Amino acid sequence: MQQKAGLWITGAFSTSPMGRIEALAGLIPVHLHLQKMAGCANLRAATLSDTHPLRLILGQDYHKGAQPSEAFQQKVKGTVMEIN
Repeated sequence: MQQKAGLWITGAFSTSPMGRIEALAGLIPVHLHLQKMAGCANLRAATLSDTHPLRLILGQDYHKGAQPSEAFQQKVKGTVMEIN
């Protein structure tokens, strides 16, 4: 997908070297972009207020003393509770 985006942005031919096309287009490698996004998400979670409900979903590192109740755990199911 990143290759197609680089070709579309620069207007280069499909036979052009992809590393150079991505650099010209200003696209960073996917794994570095994912690391940046994960770091931003951790920073946002760390700046939530102590009583924010998302702290209970995120895990033990973010609880700051609050524990999720049984009713809360039964209402919120699926991959949201398994986000860690």
